[in-house]
Amino acid sequence: LIDEVPKIISKSSLLSKVSIRSYKDYQSSETSTEPLETSSAGSSESASVTAVLPNEIEKPVDTNEEWPNIAWLVTFPNSGDDFTIRLLQEVSQTTTASNYGNELGPRHSTIPHVSYSDSGPYRNNDLPFPEHYIVSKTFCANTCINCHAPFIHENWEFLHSCAEGYHVLDDSGKTIVRYDPWIVKKAVHLMRNPLDNIVARFVWANTRNHQLPEKDWKYKNNRDGLAQWCRELNDEFAKTEKRWVIPEIATNAVTVPCFGAFHQYAYWHNKIFEIFEQNDIEAITVHYDDYSSDMETTAKKLCDFLNLPFTHQPPKFLLEDYERFFSKDDIPKISAFFKAVSSQHTWVELRRYLPLSPIWDDTFATLGSVVSPYYGNWPAIALLMSFPNSGTFFITHLVQKASGTATATNYANELGPRYYIIPNVAHSKDGPFRASKRPFPKSYILTKTHCGGYCSQYTECSPKSYIETAEKYIQKCTSGGKFKNDVKIIEGDDILVTKYNQNEAKKLCHLIRNPFDNIVARFHYAFKKHRLLGDTDKWNFTYDKQGFRKWCQLSDSLFTAEEVQMYPPDVFAAAQSVPCHGEFYQYVQWHNHAFQTARQLAIPSSVFHYEDNYYDMENTASQLFAFLELPPNIGVMPEFHYNVGGYLDHYSDDEINAIISFIKLIGSQETVQYMERYFIHN
Repeated sequence: LIDEVPKIISKSSLLSKVSIRSYKDYQSSETSTEPLETSSAGSSESASVTAVLPNEIEKPVDTNEEWPNIAWLVTFPNSGDDFTIRLLQEVSQTTTASNYGNELGPRHSTIPHVSYSDSGPYRNNDLPFPEHYIVSKTFCANTCINCHAPFIHENWEFLHSCAEGYHVLDDSGKTIVRYDPWIVKKAVHLMRNPLDNIVARFVWANTRNHQLPEKDWKYKNNRDGLAQWCRELNDEFAKTEKRWVIPEIATNAVTVPCFGAFHQYAYWHNKIFEIFEQNDIEAITVHYDDYSSDMETTAKKLCDFLNLPFTHQPPKFLLEDYERFFSKDDIPKISAFFKAVSSQHTWVELRRYLPLSPIWDDTFATLGSVVSPYYGNWPAIALLMSFPNSGTFFITHLVQKASGTATATNYANELGPRYYIIPNVAHSKDGPFRASKRPFPKSYILTKTHCGGYCSQYTECSPKSYIETAEKYIQKCTSGGKFKNDVKIIEGDDILVTKYNQNEAKKLCHLIRNPFDNIVARFHYAFKKHRLLGDTDKWNFTYDKQGFRKWCQLSDSLFTAEEVQMYPPDVFAAAQSVPCHGEFYQYVQWHNHAFQTARQLAIPSSVFHYEDNYYDMENTASQLFAFLELPPNIGVMPEFHYNVGGYLDHYSDDEINAIISFIKLIGSQETVQYMERYFIHN
């Protein structure tokens, strides 16, 4: 019940006055309404939501219509942003922009159409606007040169930091502003040799701070000065990394000069690749050093990507080489450290600069395994397919506690406030979503889905709502929901309907619970939910056998006319002897479709019975772990609370026999085969 509170609150008090659009509407841009089926109980009646994909957001009404589309130039500080901006302006003879209006100085008041919106970005000069895209410089997060591990950010926070900058005030001051990152259609990711980049940052700080008398800057502008600065940074990072991120970084990397600064560099580029991939931002990577090796090709690559004219000669370029600031012994250590803490995307781009030594590569191999669960790519997705109230919560809890690794869910809205503190929370902007801070498993992450879930018949869910094809069912297996606001849950926040590609699923875990117990559990869940919502007028059932039977009687009487039309005659006739026959129909149809999904997707699948956790939890967990390729050394098992007698006493003997016959009548061969164990009744 506690686990359900965040979504119950969000669906009642936050979402009572909004409407819904289905996922199909995203593709057709037509408006329609249908229930959102993302709750663990499958109830669709308790919330309706406004669902708009981020890439459908139109240009805000308060923006300057003279401006073309925005493209980011994302650059770690001192990576060559100034030269890149100058290059684009000179070859195209068009203007560029920046998130940082304060850099314009007095020119801010003289440039026409200086800002895209009140929150930026800001035009750099009065050259003509490009026809298609104007590139705007952004450092995103982590621009501080002496900051320590608190530079760690969640993906949503990092994305929004890329749209953050400064607005110039009339009194020559500045204020922090942020525009909507979804207006950005393209991005140029600028990278520089990390050795040169960190030294360039040091040289820049040296020059700047020596010009400011109030700054106590004690470092010389040479190798010795850099070495002193690095030693002091390492001492600070060794203290703070353990508290803020991963202790093994501080423990294993103390021999790497400036490991904190290099870690910050790698982390920044890891995040850039992640947010571009997760938010479908079209991007290219450009290397600063390529201006030296092939200026013509690099400049043309930029112009082609940004649809800019290439009509003038590029400016002259001089590449400064700072490798002399590091000893020959330092470079292999730095290279191995980078390989360990970089994501796959980042390392592919960096290895051109960083020769590896087998000795140091082996030294940091263990560090990579520690860092990758936090910064690396998601493992493959293994769907945990369960009819609502079949024991999903216990199975995911078992995997997390016994393996020490994270699970995932299609329903970010169920995470409540936890969504905003879990690192690398989203596989993509449409899910699935990491459900805890535990490290990622290496091979497969168990991902909760109800494949749409089914609505409670008593709460006005008719056969038209729950009778569906296997094709529609499969589509719902990768559907879910998340809060529209990526920063925090706010009153009145909408829930976006999410859907990722079904081909992302690489394995299926099919969870089955005794049908007699499962339907009673659905009544128990509905009872708790409606009582929490204060719905005592409509929900006047007692939490016992009598309450359940009354619930069934009322449910069975709601949609007789529709059932006559939609049930085959023999099914309708058999249903009249089955209490809660709409619930049992949904249950059987759901499992029929689950078996068909496994065949249609042609991926490995395995069936698990909820009750087996009571009779032999260790063996059940071992089979599940083997299927998910989790380590066989199972840790502490959670307690399993189970009503050994089940809820058969909620049904009469005749009703039990009628239910068994009903399941055999409408169940597929596989469904009936796996249900046989529950049909023992004398």
